[in-house]
Amino acid sequence: MNLRVASSKSWGALVLGLLSLVLRLDLYESSSVNGQVVSCSNTDLGGIGLGGLAVIVGLAAGWDAATGLIRYQAPARKGPTLVVMAFALALGTVGLLKGFSVIMDPCG
Repeated sequence: MNLRVASSKSWGALVLGLLSLVLRLDLYESSSVNGQVVSCSNTDLGGIGLGGLAVIVGLAAGWDAATGLIRYQAPARKGPTLVVMAFALALGTVGLLKGFSVIMDPCG
């Protein structure tokens, strides 16, 4: 399988998914009493935004490949497009979970 023939939408979704794990725009709030941290909250807007975009673009790429809406796509492009799209959806989902502090929470 030659991944170079995958659609540009699926590659764009993969790049967005990777960026959602690397770029951070955090809203961090903590409060302490007598030097002890008693509450902490964190939201990563970069993970939410880029992860959400990766999921949306990845689903659009998968829809195009599965339904054959794009006429110039050869049938040999479906497999690689769906593989790259699956990785993009996984990375986008991890970016969303990280953004909502479900996983990789700096507050512990």
